[in-house]
Amino acid sequence: SAFGATEDDNDRTQQQQQQQNTDTRVINHRLGEMEGTLWTRLAEYHVRAGDFELARSVYEEALDAITRVRDFSLVFDAYVKFEESVIEALMELMDDDEEDEDADGADGMDEGGSGKAKSKSKSENTTDDDEDMDILLGDNAANEES
Repeated sequence: SAFGATEDDNDRTQQQQQQQNTDTRVINHRLGEMEGTLWTRLAEYHVRAGDFELARSVYEEALDAITRVRDFSLVFDAYVKFEESVIEALMELMDDDEEDEDADGADGMDEGGSGKAKSKSKSENTTDDDEDMDILLGDNAANEES
């Protein structure tokens, strides 16, 4: 009788362990399907908090850790959009600085003359830093200035 109670306890314990294992697999499967989304949301949180280096670190860690193609493409696309927005913000800052410099340097000239000189320098392909940036970033940057 004592031996039978022990077998029943063992059976119940095994059933509970099997149920826990099943529950764990279901949870891991559901979280696994969301892995790319979770990584992306974590990185976006850090972007909104203004911690861009930490966001960049999260994206890079995610790209190393993810095993599914769908999740990889989700994280990669979000990472590329993040980097594009950083570059766009830097370009806007550079444009603002350039406008400030142009306003300071064009005191003796009329605006039409300075505009023509600027257009000529772009068409003559000089070694201006802004033109170098246009070359590095492609045609979109040049089109936005026009």
